[in-house]
Amino acid sequence: MGFKWILGFVLLEFSLQSAHAAFNAQVFATTSKVIIFQWDKVADASSYEITLALKSNPSAVVAFAVFGANIVMGSVSTGLTPNTNYSFTIEAKTSAGNVVNTDSGEHLTAPEQIDSVITVTAKDSTTLEMEFTPKAGVSKYIIRALDTQDPPTFIEEVEVTSSPALVPNLQPYTDYKLSIMSANDGGRSQPTAPVTAKTLLPPPQIQSSSPSNSTIDVSWTAVASAQEYTVFLLKYGASESEKMSHNTSNTNYAFTGLDPGALYMIECYAWDAEGRKGESAQTNQTTRPPAPPLSP
Repeated sequence: MGFKWILGFVLLEFSLQSAHAAFNAQVFATTSKVIIFQWDKVADASSYEITLALKSNPSAVVAFAVFGANIVMGSVSTGLTPNTNYSFTIEAKTSAGNVVNTDSGEHLTAPEQIDSVITVTAKDSTTLEMEFTPKAGVSKYIIRALDTQDPPTFIEEVEVTSSPALVPNLQPYTDYKLSIMSANDGGRSQPTAPVTAKTLLPPPQIQSSSPSNSTIDVSWTAVASAQEYTVFLLKYGASESEKMSHNTSNTNYAFTGLDPGALYMIECYAWDAEGRKGESAQTNQTTRPPAPPLSP
């Protein structure tokens, strides 16, 4: 009889421990002042209670929330502060108030939200640059770029550590909405209000030739949305004041009156409808050598 009682007690204890181990509660997401929890549904539970306390002072409860039997996800926001470590306990309780299962852990809230973005400017046809005011005590930030489609069809997120910061891998001459979030190992703050900016026109593809010892012909591929093109020519070793330039709506131009056998640098870029200079392309071309002297 005694052996059966002991065996039954051991089996019951093992069953209770197994049920406890099967209950899993975890942090689903967090911001500066909100922690969202997710937990397993327990058959005998009629409610789930979440208690949060400072990790540095577990006896100091700062937040408490109760959720119904059919709820398996809930948030706690009252009383939380940014960039703070909290310990949490989630209890599954019966209608009589008995604890069926419990789980606990700790989590860090995200840093304080950045006030606003100062400026966003285009660096080239695939890169935007954001300037913002860093927050004290924050070591990393997440910049998010979305296209302006509804809903967005493109998203790019870049982790940065200081301002200004670059957002690469974008499409040429495309509008993007950029926002920034302060971040830590716990999560991300709410994003700032988005700022819209457009990348530059892409560089044209240049081709050149020297049909004579005093001319260079330059042509380039048309750039979509270009209003006009500027093409430059500068002899290597010459001063900037000697640079030859020409604006045109065509996709070719011939430079004349050049030195024979000389190396020239060629640069070409497009202008967009907003009056912005696009990304430039460069190449080199040598004029044909001088004609040999006539024999006497």
